[in-house]
Amino acid sequence: MLMPRQCRNRRMPALLRSITVALAVAMMSTIAHGQAANESSFGRSFGIEATGGIIGSAAGAGLGIAISGVTRCPADDDVICVFERLGVAAAIATASSAAGTYYAGKMGDTRPSAPGAIIGSLAGVAAGLGVLRLIDETDSRLGEVGSGIVFAVSHGIVTALGSRIGAAIRH
Repeated sequence: MLMPRQCRNRRMPALLRSITVALAVAMMSTIAHGQAANESSFGRSFGIEATGGIIGSAAGAGLGIAISGVTRCPADDDVICVFERLGVAAAIATASSAAGTYYAGKMGDTRPSAPGAIIGSLAGVAAGLGVLRLIDETDSRLGEVGSGIVFAVSHGIVTALGSRIGAAIRH
């Protein structure tokens, strides 16, 4: 039986918000625990680099959207204008997330991998867009700010994973 889109998956947005909050709390506690113990563990390194990647992604995506003017596409235009302008925002978010991950890792003495962060950031854009698509399917009411936060968290986490994998391969 087909159900109207409004009736499907009402619990999914709350679940996604809960997962996002849990990830944020886990990252913060990992960073605090790692700094308190002054250890060079995967969890501490990942937490520091993920925080840098999330901040870099949010800043880059916001700057990219402001520069590209996605909101200035004509209403009667097809999706080409939106895709071209979102491509600029994605490119800036990719560079800034990789840079945020790498420099946060350098500052936290985690020995990050620049190639791993770049590859992770490219994969992170796809992951962030995939999560947004999943949320869109649930008819979520996140809005622009909520969507930006979900994208930045997903993107930053995958970027940090790329950096940690690159660092593990290097050693």
